[in-house]
Amino acid sequence: NHSLTPFKLRPFSIKDEMESKRIVAFIGTDGVGKSTVIELLAGTLPSSEVIYMGMKEFRFGITQRLLANPNRISQWLFNFIAYPIETICRNQKIQEMKCNWVLVDRVPIYPFSRGGLIRWIYQCAFPKLDTLVWLKGDPKIIFERKKERNVSAIIKDQEKIQKAIAHIPHSNFLEIDTTTINAEHVTSLVSTEIKKNDT
Repeated sequence: NHSLTPFKLRPFSIKDEMESKRIVAFIGTDGVGKSTVIELLAGTLPSSEVIYMGMKEFRFGITQRLLANPNRISQWLFNFIAYPIETICRNQKIQEMKCNWVLVDRVPIYPFSRGGLIRWIYQCAFPKLDTLVWLKGDPKIIFERKKERNVSAIIKDQEKIQKAIAHIPHSNFLEIDTTTINAEHVTSLVSTEIKKNDT
């Protein structure tokens, strides 16, 4: 049963309220509309910047080479050394941004959906989020939007995300079904909630 509620908000943990910069991250499988919503949201927020934190656009070339290599040693080096360093560098870039709002495009799922050392490493390296927004939806509709992955892969993706969410450092959580409402409505919901939490 993949029926989804359009909107849900729950508190998670405490963040230092004295910090003026607010970090909002978007998570979701391909085709849910992350980039569209982020672009629309950026237009509604004063002094905002967007940063990509997915599995591309790495600072160091070796990171991409390690990721592309299926060799076990290369994958170990990527997971435990290269990607954590990339994450720390991206986090540092966020801290240096001179803006009121930082919109994070994508959150790495794999390390947060696992346990043990790898999860701990990424919990330390990843920025503490004010709000984590999970954009999800009906897998069949998502597939029709972007036919890069089959329905089964989309279902597995959303299951992994659901498992990872509890371990991603964040203060507030939004869960929105983007297959039942349009991007403008999604953006309005996100904007209202994050501004409410900012007061």
